[in-house]
Amino acid sequence: GVTPPMHVVSRVVDDAGAAEPLSSPQTRRVLDEEVAKTLGRMMIGTTEFGTARRSFRDKDGKPVLRGISVAGKTGTLTRRDGKYLLYSWFVGFAPAQHPKIAFAVLLGNGDSRYVRAHQVAKDLLHGYFRGGAGEGRDLLAKR
Repeated sequence: GVTPPMHVVSRVVDDAGAAEPLSSPQTRRVLDEEVAKTLGRMMIGTTEFGTARRSFRDKDGKPVLRGISVAGKTGTLTRRDGKYLLYSWFVGFAPAQHPKIAFAVLLGNGDSRYVRAHQVAKDLLHGYFRGGAGEGRDLLAKR
């Protein structure tokens, strides 16, 4: 329930080329702490037994990303005005208890193909954590 500080500018230089000090961005509470915890638990449920479980759990119900719990929310929207387009989206954060990454995936699928956003998010998270975040090289469980 606390907004993270945004870091858009890495340094400011004056007319003489000297670096000026940057003020630290401030955090602020946007949700009551208990509401944020409850919402986070509900989002974990989406990947454990909800609409994204097939991407984040194997056929035996075990986590596909070893040691990484994911909190997320799925959604779909269909456009039929002229050309058919099915949108799939998935937003979330991981690891759920101590997030290192927040993400959003939005896909537009036509008539001939359908990929769900939570499938792409799982692949992105696997690459992120395997690719140097110190979580180990073999995060995907054997299927």
